Amino acid sequence: MDIRSDPETVQTRTIWSLRTRSTVFPSLMVPTKLTYPVHPFKPNFCQGLSVLPHGFQELVLQRKLLADLTATLDYAYGGALDLSRPDVQLQDAREWIRTERRHAVAAKFSGKIPHSNTRWIASYRWTSGPTLTPVDLFNTSAGQADPYLNVFLRQPIPVNFLSGHMEVLVDLRNLLAQGYVPVMGRDGRTVYLVQSARSVRGGVAFNF
Repeated sequence: MDIRSDPETVQTRTIWSLRTRSTVFPSLMVPTKLTYPVHPFKPNFCQGLSVLPHGFQELVLQRKLLADLTATLDYAYGGALDLSRPDVQLQDAREWIRTERRHAVAAKFSGKIPHSNTRWIASYRWTSGPTLTPVDLFNTSAGQADPYLNVFLRQPIPVNFLSGHMEVLVDLRNLLAQGYVPVMGRDGRTVYLVQSARSVRGGVAFNF
């Protein structure tokens, strides 16, 4: 966006971004059974992750609506891990994890409150079906957003500290507690598999 000398004249622009990525893993390169000396995940789970980017597509639209308000729309289509059979035992869950094709749409708004200089980001990412992993696991575009409803706040604090300044950070994720997949544990209790847990995080940042 370009702001001219006249405060009532604001020029905006629209950013278009189209990205496709296709990865092919020949059957000779991926053995049917993988073994690791020490590894936190089962071999079948790692083999499923290795083929996630196959045929992935993404479209990002971004527009500056006001001087302190930007809107972003992100669409993605690709593979994600899903539990094909519900209500299974936790120790058997890996046998029912499959790679499924899913659509994902995210809407994100970001801006700054003029008087307090508070920077904020509000986003919601919807997926066409239940998943255990995001559709675009390595999204670094302008449309990147965490799953479901999220709010991020960054508030400067007027405190002089060694010629720098301090900011308070608040990160609210998955406020509606969506995407929880229940499985049964060995002790009979319900365990939830989720790609983004509902959480409240906070911190302090010092900039010099």
